[in-house]
Amino acid sequence: MGEIVTTLSLPADVHAHTGCIGCGACVRACPAGCLQPGGREVTRCLSFLTQKKGVLTPEEEAAVRKGGLIWGCDVCQDVCPMNRNARPTRVGLLSEDLVQFVEAGQIDTLCKTRAFGFRGPAVLHRNYGIVHGAPAHTITAEN
Repeated sequence: MGEIVTTLSLPADVHAHTGCIGCGACVRACPAGCLQPGGREVTRCLSFLTQKKGVLTPEEEAAVRKGGLIWGCDVCQDVCPMNRNARPTRVGLLSEDLVQFVEAGQIDTLCKTRAFGFRGPAVLHRNYGIVHGAPAHTITAEN
């Protein structure tokens, strides 16, 4: 989803489908339980939590640990039947040089060349520590 801010007069976009089909696949698959039949609690979303600066609460840490991801979460997108036939992008920069697994020693370097670097390496180091079992008192992301 995106938005264009312009003064140019453009016709409204017509979508073939207007939204969710209500199957509940995303609700069942959400590792943090932020999706509910009536909506979502964005502050429980793993994507939100893994990008949040500062110290996480014990509940937030537990969600990140359970999710096992140091940045983002697309589980809801992966299980959605609306995305079942989505074609991979042809945009080279979005599909080349992907990093499936990140080691602690790679974080600082990756933050210089990847989109997630906007948040700074401290957040990823914090998340890496949480996922890999670092003691809670050593986990911060103030930068």
